[in-house]
Amino acid sequence: MFKRFKEFSLVFIIGLTSCVSQEGAKETTTGVRSDSGQVAEENDAPILTANPFYWTPEHIDNQKVMILDGTIEKYQGKYLLTGYPSNGNGYFSKDLRYWSEPYELISSSESTLPEWVSDPAFENNDQYVGSRYKAYGAGDVVFHNGVFFHVFNGVGLIHGKPETIYDEPEFFHSLPEHPYGRGIDPQFFVAHDGTLLYIRKVQPFEFPRAEGIGEAWFWKVGDSFLNAPYKPGEIDATHGHEVLSGEKGRWEAFNKFNFEGPEMYYRNGQYYLLFVGNHFSPRTGLYDTGVAQNADYKTMSNADKYPGKLLTRNLERLLLKYTPILPTSEHGAQEYRLTFSKPDSNWDNPAYDDSNWTLAEGGFGYPEIEQSTVIPSIVNNYEKNNGKKWGHEEGPAAIWLRRSFNLDTVPERIILRHHFEALGTLSVNGHVLIDRRNDNSPERGFQNTEIPQHMLRKGENVVAVAARTMDEKKFHQVDFGVYDTNGEPYEPDIVIPSQPNILKGLNGFETWVVYKALWNNDNGQGKDRIYFWDDEMVTEGPTAKSSPVKPLESSAPSLTLDFNNTDKSKMEARRTIGFSKNGELSMSGESAKHILFSTSPIANGYVESHVQFAGVGQDDLAQASEASRTGLEMLAGIIAWYQDDDSWVEVLLDRVNDSVVVVDRLEGIEKRTTYALPDSFAFLDDDSRIANFKEPFHPLRVYRNGNSLFAEVGHYKVNNDQPIFIDDRIDSAGRMGLVSRTDTDVLMDNVSMTRGFEENDAYINGWDKTWSVTETGLKPPTDGRQISIKGDGLLNYEFSVNASSSTLPSRGYAGVVVHWVDEKNYMLARTNFREETHELVHVKDGKSTVITESSAYRDVTYGHSNHKGDTQTQYEYDLRAESRLSMARILWHSGFNNYLSVTYRLPNVESENFGIEYFDGGQWTVAPVAYDFNGRGRFHDATFNADVTADRVRLNVPEGENRPFSFVVREEVSAQNFYRVAKEGGRVMVWVNNELQFDVVDPLAGEPGRVGLYAENVDLEFDSITHFERVRF
Repeated sequence: MFKRFKEFSLVFIIGLTSCVSQEGAKETTTGVRSDSGQVAEENDAPILTANPFYWTPEHIDNQKVMILDGTIEKYQGKYLLTGYPSNGNGYFSKDLRYWSEPYELISSSESTLPEWVSDPAFENNDQYVGSRYKAYGAGDVVFHNGVFFHVFNGVGLIHGKPETIYDEPEFFHSLPEHPYGRGIDPQFFVAHDGTLLYIRKVQPFEFPRAEGIGEAWFWKVGDSFLNAPYKPGEIDATHGHEVLSGEKGRWEAFNKFNFEGPEMYYRNGQYYLLFVGNHFSPRTGLYDTGVAQNADYKTMSNADKYPGKLLTRNLERLLLKYTPILPTSEHGAQEYRLTFSKPDSNWDNPAYDDSNWTLAEGGFGYPEIEQSTVIPSIVNNYEKNNGKKWGHEEGPAAIWLRRSFNLDTVPERIILRHHFEALGTLSVNGHVLIDRRNDNSPERGFQNTEIPQHMLRKGENVVAVAARTMDEKKFHQVDFGVYDTNGEPYEPDIVIPSQPNILKGLNGFETWVVYKALWNNDNGQGKDRIYFWDDEMVTEGPTAKSSPVKPLESSAPSLTLDFNNTDKSKMEARRTIGFSKNGELSMSGESAKHILFSTSPIANGYVESHVQFAGVGQDDLAQASEASRTGLEMLAGIIAWYQDDDSWVEVLLDRVNDSVVVVDRLEGIEKRTTYALPDSFAFLDDDSRIANFKEPFHPLRVYRNGNSLFAEVGHYKVNNDQPIFIDDRIDSAGRMGLVSRTDTDVLMDNVSMTRGFEENDAYINGWDKTWSVTETGLKPPTDGRQISIKGDGLLNYEFSVNASSSTLPSRGYAGVVVHWVDEKNYMLARTNFREETHELVHVKDGKSTVITESSAYRDVTYGHSNHKGDTQTQYEYDLRAESRLSMARILWHSGFNNYLSVTYRLPNVESENFGIEYFDGGQWTVAPVAYDFNGRGRFHDATFNADVTADRVRLNVPEGENRPFSFVVREEVSAQNFYRVAKEGGRVMVWVNNELQFDVVDPLAGEPGRVGLYAENVDLEFDSITHFERVRF
């Protein structure tokens, strides 16, 4: 074996030319160059996420991806996206940003469908909807055991060959005689222990409840997703397991019994089940996404739901930033002037006398209900006579509306928020802003449109609408409002973020949620980053490119090899380099079998390689088993760490024994450790329906963090997500690469490597030895100034960490080292607890300078944790951590909720039963407040007369009909902070708690930097630490 590794002196080197040595010397370039060859000029700003998804920019029409209820899977260096209303089509992408044109995955022709689809017994019978089969609607696509599966509404199942998935797909109908179970929104999921789960929405009529609420259930399906969880007529409550259900009156069952879109995700010993609630229309506006969390999916229940939402429309967030001049009617009726008779000329000008018009409460339109759910922004002045309702077939065909407002000065930016589903015009001071005189397209949601400065004036202004019905359209609606953005770039309206899918980025470190939503009434798929504050799942979305958080686009791996001609030109060969006819790397016969990436040695990194044992087919399985008994090896995989011929570690797929083998040679001593993959794993499913499938490429992933290695094979976590190797001797820089230990044909393709690390809880390592690792994170010493540095020297990178204390510090600092050169030259982003500020600090030649600072306050929206039903008079809110509080901001429900049969109204704030309390010293204490009553559609500010330090607050209201829509706490400074840094394109961006605090020119641009953690005279803990190189696709 030693002789074999002597051959490393003859390995060929693949990758990109390194320009940063281990010592940090950098190659001279015209811009800033990363170690992966990326050049970024200092004025080359980071690319921001642009939702929704579009085709590649080469398409002149810039076509949108037409997937609504979507599903997405990562395989062979690309993403596959399909779902409703694909009708059997799919899209693929390399970067999660631009997508291919739609291409056919499977035919939707009637003649190709299974026989049961046309059987009347399966039409509208307990959710078996045969006629909808060919839509291949909302569901899940997953690569498992050498097969692509797509399970979808109806419920249908198709399976396909992975080798043709992006070219000429070959999919087959899996069940010709009956559906695959029943229901909608199904998901296939591999638990961390290898259990295969089928998860879906369960309708109320399946297992009737008195409340009539939908549910999320799972079923175990054995060792293959081809195994139907049950057959028609077999289903009952004993076949599956209820996980979650909608709770009437809680936010997810507030306007309709609808609980759907379940999506399970696993990370670091925790399961997360996302779900969607309420009526699904953007007109009703409350179709949002929540999440529950539990260490064991089998014991997950409603008690594990987060009190608040994970993904929700952006309106309430905008109302915290914008100043409503004229609110819309979305949170309660608003005053309009209206007439049904054509007015005189100049009716749309401010000087026009509208005193003889009717003063009425709107908005206006018909129907007032969509699928049994009230549309909250249609009020119609509470009119009961249909003949007097605009939009009703018996009512007037035309309506004219006016709303006036005064401006002391014309603000920098004002937007008009409007739902204008009619023929006509919407004008500002006589200038037509929205022209729909010839546009009869539906407008299912609101839109935000900037009002040009020249249309506005100091003094009185007016917004005026002339609208008439569209004969062939069912819905008609007019409602609008005016908002001062306070200088912020305006965002589009984003509503119904739902039907989520969660997946890792191609670089192995980013976590994304992909979802459907409407952006200014533009329906499509979008994405946003998922972060973990400790183990709490948090997202920065939904976002648009203009969102103030400045969401960054996906980052590529540091090194990507798909072995095309470009990659060949970057290789140095001292031995034969073999390639298959399809361009994959061959590690067979006389070809080189040990490959190192040409990048500099790195301390931490992630590698993914797709491995195919090309000489093995289904007919060879018995022979392979016999070969195992005679000692023949079929091993290939990743070199996880290499320093020299006597110091290396390999992580290998064992084709014969369905296992992962770690082979290490340290100080000249070699040993092996074998980890059996779960029984549900197979290199190729042995079902007879897969008989003509070829041996697939399987993704093998290895994470190296300091002294530890973790591994994944497809959706399987090796060793139950525990380290597969721990040894302090590899806690140093080493190379990574590819290896084969067999004479059987082995091919590798779509290989990627990213410099970086991700660590949590007890598996944190590699930091200063005086810092202690606990079961829940990393603790620095509490006295004095503490800095600990880790990671490879990089030019462009991202770094994030959660920092928390059990109590709010009254002094001291905590934060991150943004960029470390040496002890006298570095940059910090920190929280100053005494001054209640965030600071960006540059230390140059030992001298410290605060570059910029910002207030540490944050407005945090919380959901109440003490749900009592349809109505209640106390709302309790658990804060993330102890914080100093200065005010509560409350947006109230107002109007009739027909699902709960409650008419909500603003509270009597003079009542002795109205007030806010905080939990202190084991008891609730009243917090005296100055209350700013702002009517409907605006936040009411309750300013504390004296600052409060607490981790729980309670709102008391006089009546059960007083319900907060949003309850926001202003935390001047908190004991919990999530820091995130991005260095790219000559800029430094720093977020704290997903709020962008700093975006400045990088004073250390061009200097490779490491990252670190910082604490000074505080008792805290760091956790959920992630660092990776940022590279543009």
